[in-house]
Amino acid sequence: MFSAGLDVVALQPLGRDAMRLFWQRFASLFMRLYTTSKISVACIEGHAPAGGCVLAIACDYRVMANGPYKIGLNEVAVGLAVPGWLTEVYVDLIGRRHAERALQLGEMMSPQRAHAIGLVDEVVPLALAMDKACAELSLRLKSPPLARGLTKTALRAAVAERLNQRQQAELEPLLDVWFADECRSVMAALVARLKG
Repeated sequence: MFSAGLDVVALQPLGRDAMRLFWQRFASLFMRLYTTSKISVACIEGHAPAGGCVLAIACDYRVMANGPYKIGLNEVAVGLAVPGWLTEVYVDLIGRRHAERALQLGEMMSPQRAHAIGLVDEVVPLALAMDKACAELSLRLKSPPLARGLTKTALRAAVAERLNQRQQAELEPLLDVWFADECRSVMAALVARLKG
């Protein structure tokens, strides 16, 4: 997986109704991946900021290639608020103290830092990343699928219920931030830099 995050060049000019629909669909994608009883292993072979990190943390296991790559939720650094439902998943993965610092700074982490705090499960040479991800998948496939799937569902059920409730409650405040002058200014500068 390689993701430069969300396409802010395409998203920046959208109106409120279109952004509402986008965020609803993106949250739905996250929830489908997070709550599936199937196995999901992320093989991160490049940068994974923002939306790329969101999809990776929805997975059961994350293998990241060693190299000059970065991963993290950098939303605050570009003027966006991280939705509360997403902060909950981040806290579950890396702990409250690490999450508080990383999220408030919009920290993009090296593979080694991400591994040290539990954001990724393994860091391997790029040439081995896909093999390691497939090995983890094969290991998990050895468990009886019905029992494994029901156990995974049970492990994530309470969190998933809270996330669903929070996604609805937090959507309009998230849009308020997206359309606030502060965010629009930072986004315009980012879009100009990306187009530049």
